[in-house]
Amino acid sequence: MDGHTDVQLFPVIATPDRSPAHATFTFPWTCVFGVSYRPTPKWNIEFNADYTDWSSFDKTTIHQENANPNVKSDPEIVLNWEASWMYEFGVTRYFDSGWHVSAGYVFSQNSVPDAHYTPLVPDMDKHFLTAGVGHKGKRFDYDLTYQFGYGPNREVTGSTPSTVGVIAGQSADGTYDFISHALLLTAGMHF
Repeated sequence: MDGHTDVQLFPVIATPDRSPAHATFTFPWTCVFGVSYRPTPKWNIEFNADYTDWSSFDKTTIHQENANPNVKSDPEIVLNWEASWMYEFGVTRYFDSGWHVSAGYVFSQNSVPDAHYTPLVPDMDKHFLTAGVGHKGKRFDYDLTYQFGYGPNREVTGSTPSTVGVIAGQSADGTYDFISHALLLTAGMHF
């Protein structure tokens, strides 16, 4: 990953200091398995389980090309994420007119331990409910889907301060929750 870093530690450093920077992340391997059951041509019932080994996100170093002499030039960021699972269940009902309706549920397991929790990645156990309607035509396909995501309160204790938090004496201890709403409209055209 290439980009830049901004250092803003007023009053220690009076103005923002920008430096070209890069970091390397080893993305995790993932294993997915699933099954689709069609008791009749008008019904499809599916189940998936996804395993992701997030432990590859253990530590990374941000290499800054022109680091400010008042800050550590190559800070090491400790993540120590953990492997986790996602379980997905869905059902679709097809109608003779080309229309279909679908509903689904996803459970996403937490991957970030309390000791290295950061509000930048507010990870916790999450639940997602979806419902949608679509039409498959001779030339065009359309789907409209709504998704509601919810993460119950997560109480974080014993978190290690981030690089900035060490200076300011801050940690990420606290109570976090998650709510999301998503609306998706897709269209396809057959050639």
